[in-house]
Amino acid sequence: FYFPLILFNLKFYEKGLAISTVLGIIYFAVSLMLVELQAENILISFSIMVTYIAVGISISFIYKTYNESRKNLINSINSYEDLFEEIQDAIIVYDSNGSILGVNNGVSRLFGLDKKYVSFLKIDDLAGFIGSENLKKAFYDVTLSGSVFTDTEFRQSDGTLKYVEIHSGVINPAEGVMRAYIRDVTGRVLAEQKIQA
Repeated sequence: FYFPLILFNLKFYEKGLAISTVLGIIYFAVSLMLVELQAENILISFSIMVTYIAVGISISFIYKTYNESRKNLINSINSYEDLFEEIQDAIIVYDSNGSILGVNNGVSRLFGLDKKYVSFLKIDDLAGFIGSENLKKAFYDVTLSGSVFTDTEFRQSDGTLKYVEIHSGVINPAEGVMRAYIRDVTGRVLAEQKIQA
């Protein structure tokens, strides 16, 4: 008789109290019809009904809490993904073999390359494509020091000269996962050059 209780409370967990109470009363009524009406039997049936209702409410509460936690986690993940994509800096996540594991939209803006295309490259390929050995060095030096901050320049796919600051760091040392924030500082560098000229 517990199976329908579990089934209903998982399916309609928002109405756990009502479902558990109704099924408990049905059980109590059926049990009274099937047993002799003695005080002991009535007390046992009533105790089982109360237990039945308590179990139903507990199942409903646990499942409701699980569902709410799951929804909150999904919302948090979506929020972080949105934040990751909206950041103006280019972010590249990669491993110690140089395989690119993930990039944000800032990579497309900065390098002038399609985000999906960059996702299939290795760091060596990206550095070679934009002609920057300094970029490659900044990405790989992090494996030695744990954190690297450097600046360099490169040309976008359309030939535009870009000046950038790169901050690379280790995210997960055990798995060799690293990330690099690449900030476009072209405007600042050109302004400084203009002042110095």
